[in-house]
Amino acid sequence: MLVPYRCRLSLFVGHRCLAIPPNVQIQDCLHLFFLCVAKQTAMEKALNYIEDYNLPNGGTYTGQCRKNGSFIELKGQGKAYYPDGSSYKGSFDYGRPFGLGKYVFPNKHFHWGYFDNLPNGVGYLDEHTGFTIGSFNDGRLYGWAIKFYNNQFQFGWWENNQLFQDESNNVLWCRAIITQRLRLAKEAHLIQVSTEDLGFIRFGFPNSKHLNRISGRENILPSVGFKFLRNGSVVVGEFFDSEITGNLVIYNKDRSHEYGYWDNSTLIKQYTLQDFQSSIAYLVNGLSVIPEY
Repeated sequence: MLVPYRCRLSLFVGHRCLAIPPNVQIQDCLHLFFLCVAKQTAMEKALNYIEDYNLPNGGTYTGQCRKNGSFIELKGQGKAYYPDGSSYKGSFDYGRPFGLGKYVFPNKHFHWGYFDNLPNGVGYLDEHTGFTIGSFNDGRLYGWAIKFYNNQFQFGWWENNQLFQDESNNVLWCRAIITQRLRLAKEAHLIQVSTEDLGFIRFGFPNSKHLNRISGRENILPSVGFKFLRNGSVVVGEFFDSEITGNLVIYNKDRSHEYGYWDNSTLIKQYTLQDFQSSIAYLVNGLSVIPEY
């Protein structure tokens, strides 16, 4: 027997929200959902491809688009070159950079992350002499972020490019663990950018295998570092990526933070900052963190 919903439902298809009347049954609701998905999939497959298309600002574009008569909308994957020597490669929608992409400045500095014309969302700005990782709003830092310039490490909550809540001294223990892992690593690529739709940017190390020289067995090392999630939160500590399991701190997008042991994203036991700090001894100078033994 089909039971009608007595509350208002909404279907999210792409960026569209469709309101469902309260008397619609489950079977009809699912049928409508799959029709919408099929229609959107067909529209995505119908994208065209253009090369060296002249943009109104004097630049050129090569990639996917949607054509409607003489009207061309940039949509899908593509690359744009601008008159000032800058470029953008990645996702486009609504005729502009939208989604995950990489913008290269004329001086070859670059910003890799999520865009809505300007950087919006989690991103990684590399300026060669230093870097920034964190949440951006219209091209400016707003949210949790790391800045490292002139051998100075800063982590905290930023508003309009200004450090509003400084947490730098409260994460020294994590930087010490990163340095320990550096001693084990043959290669060190401390910044990883996820290309998945629900992506992240991490400063630290991913899950990895380590050969135990005494037993001869391979051990799986959890990831360690600062994992900036697309939803605006940051996971700090050692944990396995797929489960968010381990002793760690979660900095939430409402500026709160929680210390503890987590199992599959569930807080099992609460800790304090002192619990993390007392678990490891360290000396800190910039990113050169040398644990004491």
